[in-house]
Amino acid sequence: MVTIRPKTILQRIPDLKVSIDSSNRVQIILEGRTFEFGPHSLAIVDVFSQPCSLLQALENLQTRVKGKQDWKDLTSSILELYEAGVLRDETQT
Repeated sequence: MVTIRPKTILQRIPDLKVSIDSSNRVQIILEGRTFEFGPHSLAIVDVFSQPCSLLQALENLQTRVKGKQDWKDLTSSILELYEAGVLRDETQT
């Protein structure tokens, strides 16, 4: 399991193809592969359009969260986007 430290600076990759369906599932096409993410994904890739620490991003996104499960879904989505290569840290950019 990947761990991202709160002060880690992340940024989304520049060229993404994104689609969203009626159930709020987000598909991101990256290097010929299609990944599916939850409804927080669009907000997450928006927050990381510029370099931003994980802590800053979570502070910006907290108003979108309603309850503990929603918070878990949000943080899980950040990790999934990082593992898929949609978000990169300073060492990868």
